[in-house]
Amino acid sequence: MAHDHDHDHEHGPGCGHAHEAEDPGRAFFDIADQFIAVANRLADEVPASRISAAMMYATARFNAFLAQTQGVEAGEMDEATVAYFRDEYERMLRENLGQSLVAKQN
Repeated sequence: MAHDHDHDHEHGPGCGHAHEAEDPGRAFFDIADQFIAVANRLADEVPASRISAAMMYATARFNAFLAQTQGVEAGEMDEATVAYFRDEYERMLRENLGQSLVAKQN
């Protein structure tokens, strides 16, 4: 399935992006693009490092909420949950670091 990101490969099973058990289709990447668009708008007024930190915090908070909706008790340090989210973030970060994401200035 094609996707119009700034990288030139097909998205789908085996492409290296995070995919749920069933292929989430374009909606997965459209959701991510919405978060990136908010970050880009904020970048006009806020340092990128602060946006990055806030996005990581929001992601951690939402993922803790998700874990609690799936049975992890508040205050419980469920190591399997922590390892899952840590490993997924690392994989996605490495994938994106391998791509050219900054427009070259001529």
